[in-house]
Amino acid sequence: VLKAYTNKTSHELIAFDNQMKQVSQSEFKLSYKGNKSFLYDIFIVDGQLVLLSTSALTKPKRLLLTMSTLDLKTLQPSGTPKLLHEIPMESTMKIGNYHVTQSPDQKNILVVASFPKDRGSLTKFETFTIDSNLTVKKRGSIKFSQPEYLGMPIKSLIPLGDAGDFASTGFDPFFSPSSIKLSNAGDISITTTYKEGKILSKISATDYVGYNIYHLPTGEAAFKKYDLKSNGKKMREVRTVTHPNGYLICAGLYGEKNSKYLDGYFTMNLSLGSTNLYPFEMDFLSQTYSSKDDCKPKNNRPTKIGYRIEDIHFQGLQVMEDGTMILLGDEYTRVVRSGGNALNNTQSTSVTYYPYDVVYIKLNPIGGEIWKTLIRKRQKGGTSFNRYGYAVKGNQTYIMFNNMATDTPDLPSGKPEIGKDGIAFVTLDENGNSSRKGLVDPSLKKGYFDAHHSKQISPTEWIVRFQKNKKIYYAKISL
Repeated sequence: VLKAYTNKTSHELIAFDNQMKQVSQSEFKLSYKGNKSFLYDIFIVDGQLVLLSTSALTKPKRLLLTMSTLDLKTLQPSGTPKLLHEIPMESTMKIGNYHVTQSPDQKNILVVASFPKDRGSLTKFETFTIDSNLTVKKRGSIKFSQPEYLGMPIKSLIPLGDAGDFASTGFDPFFSPSSIKLSNAGDISITTTYKEGKILSKISATDYVGYNIYHLPTGEAAFKKYDLKSNGKKMREVRTVTHPNGYLICAGLYGEKNSKYLDGYFTMNLSLGSTNLYPFEMDFLSQTYSSKDDCKPKNNRPTKIGYRIEDIHFQGLQVMEDGTMILLGDEYTRVVRSGGNALNNTQSTSVTYYPYDVVYIKLNPIGGEIWKTLIRKRQKGGTSFNRYGYAVKGNQTYIMFNNMATDTPDLPSGKPEIGKDGIAFVTLDENGNSSRKGLVDPSLKKGYFDAHHSKQISPTEWIVRFQKNKKIYYAKISL
């Protein structure tokens, strides 16, 4: 297990053994031909530590992506970095970017290079992969005949857990694809969003946004473009996956064009040309409440108005061991508060994200719904600790989140879910049956689970991080 820390001048890497005891630590600086480099990320590829870094050169102006390997014992970079790719930079308003993800089996890396035209639009994407032998292979490219405005359709304060799905936090919303994916078989899919004449970071929840999906199967040279048609409805949170059966499948949310609410979710099997719309029924939306009164505000917690969903933040589509797929997301609402100061005649506006339940959707291998459920989650305010984390083993799913039960209505049984400031651990089987318990560790009392920095590293191991006061704790959960 590795943990990296970065500051402006150096990088620190710490390694832990299977018992989560620190075994080694190193500090190093990165450079390429005398130019300072910045750590992009570290990947484990077939037992090797692969480090990707970027450098900005001025003569001529260009952005470089380089690759190094780390020695497993010393945790120091080995040899001279290898130049993988470069993007010309014409000006500060015309800077490209690199977007990197890894295949689910962690044997291959996908790099997408975006070339700018002007601020908010691109001329092309170039793609290449890195295999377990660290061999670089050029794949296809995408050229835009007309500028597309790329990025997330709605700026989100909640980062995504799937490394292949990008929130605007931490990425340039003007030059980022919404999602890039690499399957174990080597299929590539890139999702972009667009709206003619508008920059997407300024699009509201009621605006119409279009989606394009570019797909490159293994062994082919040209991307195929799919323009998602919504029949006049707005779409949000589109996620894609290439199923092991070869089907390209996407799913997302839909609603009426001029409404801020969502009516349900859709699935598309792009390989078969089929589309399904699944509305969120009242019984589904209200299943975690014992009565309608539970939807009324408590301690400044906003209501779920009319059992309608304002937004869901999906983490992505994932294929399970039996070929079914799961789609998970946080249901939340935004509360906008405005105020003024009569003394200096100023006004201010704040937006708070209030999370509700975890939405869990089970799909069959061609994209049809099997079942869906809500997992009860109650929290206060809008912080990074409101996120949930999840791991899978076989056909079971494990979900963990911080649950503040002080203002949570009791379950129909009359018993509270978990204690104050507890961490909930939920297990779901392939039929939707669930069990819940609270994780109570004396050393973590009144501590918080940090989903953003937790990751499943193998089919049976989940590394999780907790924060208590200013201290950080790591633990390994054996599934």
